Amino acid sequence: MSIDDKIGAIRLTRVFYWLGILALLVFFLDWFRTFLQPFVIAVIFWFLITDFSRLIGKIKVKNRSLPHWIRVMIAFVLILSIIFFSVDLLSKNIELIISNVPEYRAKLGRMITEIGNSIGVVNITERIQERLLAIDFQAILTEILRVLSSFIGHFFLILIYVAFLLIENTVFNKKITLIFKNGRHTEIRRLISRMSSSVNRYLSVKTMVSLLTGVLSYLVLLLFDLEFPEMWAFIIFLMNFIPYIGSLIATLLPAVFAMFQFNSYMYFVWVFLAVEAVQILVANYIEPKVMGKRLNLSPLIVILSLSFWGMLWGVVGMFLAVPLTSIILIALSYFPSTQNVALLFSEKGELYKPDPD
Repeated sequence: MSIDDKIGAIRLTRVFYWLGILALLVFFLDWFRTFLQPFVIAVIFWFLITDFSRLIGKIKVKNRSLPHWIRVMIAFVLILSIIFFSVDLLSKNIELIISNVPEYRAKLGRMITEIGNSIGVVNITERIQERLLAIDFQAILTEILRVLSSFIGHFFLILIYVAFLLIENTVFNKKITLIFKNGRHTEIRRLISRMSSSVNRYLSVKTMVSLLTGVLSYLVLLLFDLEFPEMWAFIIFLMNFIPYIGSLIATLLPAVFAMFQFNSYMYFVWVFLAVEAVQILVANYIEPKVMGKRLNLSPLIVILSLSFWGMLWGVVGMFLAVPLTSIILIALSYFPSTQNVALLFSEKGELYKPDPD
């Protein structure tokens, strides 16, 4: 066998080796999703608490910052309160919508009938009406309530994970130093710090931008006198964490509801355009200036990661797709054997390079 044949065989072996690892990883993520999802969500909350406590540290009391543990506790309680308030808000509003479903179904039927009469295709619109009215909207909304209740059930487990992550954070660097005694501990800490800062930057900026989008959308919905504006604004805030797809869904939902509420297709158009204008303003003008250095992820990879994590973990996976893929990109950039893959993942063909000492 020639040298070229040996090199080809080695490369083919490596390909099968990495494909096998990838298959095992996908199996692991799918099989242990019940355990992994709460833990990964806990890590995200840990990032938010850490970043928020850092902001609280800028507040001076007699020219002195608050002790670290007090800042962490304040951040922990505030974020916990916001989550419970948000879930309570969603639950109450969805219950109100469920009680009004018969009225909305009647309005939908009248609108379809009017369209059929105006364009002279009564038979077709009658079939459309039958199909749409056959959809059990109450069952769909009730399932959403069940998911929210399930989230609350898992949330106590998430809180336990967050508490132990905060405790572990105090001795983590010491453990890294003891494990990597050959001098690589500094390099490993840099890698972990890069991952942490990348996710922290994304979450903090994305939260701020999403909050701005939600507030502006809330004001727009108030001008239209739309019912449940707080709920729609919160949904817009949440969906803004899902790139590309989320903002479109968040724009469509209040627009469709406006059509039912006011029994007019024109309200769908006006609400959609108004909320979409807010999305475009924030996404194309404000977010790029605030975000600064981006996560260096290719838009195609972002879309593929949304599909991949959504297939594995559903909606939770879509929310976590960007930070998880960013961490994977940084890890791939670190190892020479996987840097070519990292180049494919990157936005401009640039790899992360650790800062010199």
